[in-house]
Amino acid sequence: MGVVYEAEQLSLRRRVALKTLPFASTLDPRHLQRFQNEALAAAHLHHTHIVPVHSVGTDRGIHYYAMQYIDGASVAELIEVLRRERGAQGNGHEGHADSSASLRALTHGSSVDSRDYSRSVARLGVQAADALHHAHEQGVVHRDVKPANLLVDRGGALWVTDFGLASIRNTTGPTITGDLVGTVRYMSPEQT
Repeated sequence: MGVVYEAEQLSLRRRVALKTLPFASTLDPRHLQRFQNEALAAAHLHHTHIVPVHSVGTDRGIHYYAMQYIDGASVAELIEVLRRERGAQGNGHEGHADSSASLRALTHGSSVDSRDYSRSVARLGVQAADALHHAHEQGVVHRDVKPANLLVDRGGALWVTDFGLASIRNTTGPTITGDLVGTVRYMSPEQT
């Protein structure tokens, strides 16, 4: 729904991820409401494995919010790197630098078939579950958990991001009964 840029917050001299809503999307009130809902949901969640929001605003008609920059790759990218590496074993194909660094942190140099790798993957699952449990306790349901919305930093820690489709307790959102919400491939059977 938005476009994410790596940016620098000049006032604090730090890198941030800056998510903007394309101008055309502001013409649809539901898109604007979802974007604002995403910033609101993430900004109220303070957890070790949820990407924090630093600021929200509008500049020259462009809606944006700034969040912590996670130096790493999404789980979707890591899965793709693993697929390429398994398919091209010994062919000299390399993955994206951030993906490869995150993958090395995740595997600790272990083979994908090793017990250490399995433990690392399980650890990421626990971190995601812990973050989502915290969100649920705060009345926020993510509704679009998928590999692209789970980031792994260079240290091997998992971060949940993209609360654009979140449902927030005691707020009126842009979703109406019968709306299909989320990514079909990752929806629970009862949703589909």
